[in-house]
Amino acid sequence: MRTLFLIFIALTFSLFSLGQEAITHTFRILGMTCDNCANTSAQALSELIGVSSAKVDFKTKTATVVSTESVTREVIKQRIQEKNFEALFDKETLEPPLTDAEREGL
Repeated sequence: MRTLFLIFIALTFSLFSLGQEAITHTFRILGMTCDNCANTSAQALSELIGVSSAKVDFKTKTATVVSTESVTREVIKQRIQEKNFEALFDKETLEPPLTDAEREGL
């Protein structure tokens, strides 16, 4: 665990030394059914160029990714979808919003 922490610090420092600001993305991952799913998601995210740290917690269904600015929410969503999961950021849902006609019918 200590080794992982030191690696995380070194990678974070290298991001700053390259002149790029580190960004932390925190989001939910839907569709995971076991710890292996969380490991698969974390591995897939950590393989993205610009990601210095990717942690996924199966119990809470949340992920935290530390990356350069080049790793956007859209990039993360696409990578997670490639593994047959769904990434949801703040205030996002899987249900599409109501159309105007549907709202009028309420």
